[in-house]
Amino acid sequence: MVNQGPEVARVLVNKVEYSRVLLTWDHHGSGWESRSPEDALSRIQARLDGVTWAQRSTAIVFVPELEEWLWQSPRSIARHLGVTDHELTVMIAEAALKLGKAPDRCRRELPKELFETVLHSKERRRPLPEDFKKLGSLADLMQLRGSTAFVRLTQVLQAWFPPDSA
Repeated sequence: MVNQGPEVARVLVNKVEYSRVLLTWDHHGSGWESRSPEDALSRIQARLDGVTWAQRSTAIVFVPELEEWLWQSPRSIARHLGVTDHELTVMIAEAALKLGKAPDRCRRELPKELFETVLHSKERRRPLPEDFKKLGSLADLMQLRGSTAFVRLTQVLQAWFPPDSA
């Protein structure tokens, strides 16, 4: 996305079925980790604006990665795993110990690895797409507002697709 995403989006500009473009990526693993997320975002947005529609393109960076949304609503993780909030807290502490960081730092800096470790400790497997579908259905959207990327995404989508005022 960061290397060629805006240029790939340029192909959509002249196609009738497209009128907007939303470019998202994980900062972690993007190859641009040496830049601040804000710098990466502004550079990608500038490139996107230069090759697509003005005011109808948006770049959103997930810091460090999309899985940070999971930890905005930990109760949904507990429910998905069939454990109590306390049991999840213990599982998080054990996983954080394995990952070599404090639980809060793991949630912020290693959200994917933390979820993988917690899930593996409970179910002895890696995450599947079905896990994320279920977690999405269990998540408290009000708690997801703790994520800057989630807030930005919802603002953009609401501006682009306002509810009917019927």
